[in-house]
Amino acid sequence: MRRYEPGDVHSLIEIYQRAIHVLAAPFYNEAQLDAWAPAVMDPAKWHARVSPQQTFIADCDGRAGAFIAWDWTGHIDFIFTHRDFARRGLARALYAAAEETIRQHAAPRLFAEVSLAARPFFESCGFVAEREREVDCRGQRMRQFIMSKTLA
Repeated sequence: MRRYEPGDVHSLIEIYQRAIHVLAAPFYNEAQLDAWAPAVMDPAKWHARVSPQQTFIADCDGRAGAFIAWDWTGHIDFIFTHRDFARRGLARALYAAAEETIRQHAAPRLFAEVSLAARPFFESCGFVAEREREVDCRGQRMRQFIMSKTLA
């Protein structure tokens, strides 16, 4: 696991796009997937979003395989695994390290806006769904869950 550096932005975009278009495909239609992860994404906007956060990458086989981005309030903004590295424990390792670090800084809880595809992962990490909602994503309605986990 390593910290995000500006030169990693293209890897993060690739992980995000591949994860959504493959791993989330059973849960959303093609128009929703294209809206959520368009074929062309702006690296400068991505860098501006993830650089102020605590962003970490898990490498696998010499490539960026997964990433997580979170802040000190306990908000997990992103956690995605490249389709080529799914089910290898990369996301779980990133999540566990983030939870431990956030716990040490005395945040009372973790929370995230979670897709249908990611809900089982978050539930396996001890999160509970507080509510379900629909959000607009580039003209497409997307179901997601507000999930949280109390830290003791």
